[in-house]
Amino acid sequence: MRSLRIYKSGPSRPRRVRAGLTLIEILVVLGIFALLVGLGLPISLRSYETYSFQSEYERVIGALSIARNRAMNNLSRTGHSVCYDAGAHQLQIAAGTCQAPIDREDLGLPQRVGLADWPSNGIQFEQLSGNTAGATIEVSDGEHSETVIINEYGGINW
Repeated sequence: MRSLRIYKSGPSRPRRVRAGLTLIEILVVLGIFALLVGLGLPISLRSYETYSFQSEYERVIGALSIARNRAMNNLSRTGHSVCYDAGAHQLQIAAGTCQAPIDREDLGLPQRVGLADWPSNGIQFEQLSGNTAGATIEVSDGEHSETVIINEYGGINW
């Protein structure tokens, strides 16, 4: 017995296998990618600015800690100071006083970071004890602001 076969009459064409992506699919993927980049870029820039400010803030605290440690360890057999030259926008660690330093180490600060309420004669840590007159300093870049408090015993609270 013969089986019945049903098929279309006419010339048969080989089936084409569809490989690749259409233009509309590529455009949709690019649009989604552009949207994600557009939303993520401001967040990552803000995160970078916060990180950058935090780094400069910690540089100020580091300078204060270094000067205090050098004074307490009696390096150069004198007290040490942290000076801020607003004109040159430089933070400096000095052996001795800011007005008559024996030795000076410059630490740069970015132009966007400012130090408010910095004492005109700098912050001077006494030899061996590390005591100081105390100060409250504000580190700011216009968008972020942090306060550093130095007590009379030379303790740095941040």
